This record gives sequence, C-alpha cells and structure tokens, in this order.
Amino acid sequence: MTRAQFLFTGTGTSPGDVAAIETILNNNYLDYSTVKSSRMNEMSESQIRGFRLLIVPGGNFIDIGNSLTSKTTANIRSAVQNGLNYLGVCAGAFFAGTPAITV
Repeated sequence: MTRAQFLFTGTGTSPGDVAAIETILNNNYLDYSTVKSSRMNEMSESQIRGFRLLIVPGGNFIDIGNSLTSKTTANIRSAVQNGLNYLGVCAGAFFAGTPAITV
C-alpha cells in the first residue's frame, strides 16, 4: 500500500523550510509523515518506496548528506528509480544531484 508524502526533517534541514513545507501540506489537507536522519538510515529501499513522495527541504546539503549513510542514499536513489517521486527544494535538489567523483 502506498502511503502519503514523506517529509525529511533530519540533520541539515532548515527549520524554517520544514515549517513552510508543512504549512503547504496542511493547507492543502495532504497527509504526510516526517522522518529524521536516524530513522531514514534504518529504512530499507522498499520501505522508502512505500511512500508516494519524498520531500527534502532546503538547508545545508552537506550536513544532509553526511547525516545519511551511503546505504541510505543508495536506497533513496533506487526507490526513486523504481517509482518514488522526489521533490528537492534548494539543498534537497543539490542532495539529489550526481555525487562528486573524487580522484
């Protein structure tokens, strides 16, 4: 069963951006759940994919990325490739970009 929207509220997210997105969701009577970094790190790809939409708000994309394990970011990418919708706002959009290649 596909659940509602999934709002990432973990490390690195801007409290003001989170509040603004929650206002939009609430004003439009959209059901959503929030998830912090530690809980996201515990979730499998199939659990993440159980939501319609993952929203990652603005903030500090470096802190967002550093708060999630490499397995978690791989699970998010796989979930998106397998049908999960993704909305990245500001830092959330940077977070969704192609990882830098280090030489």
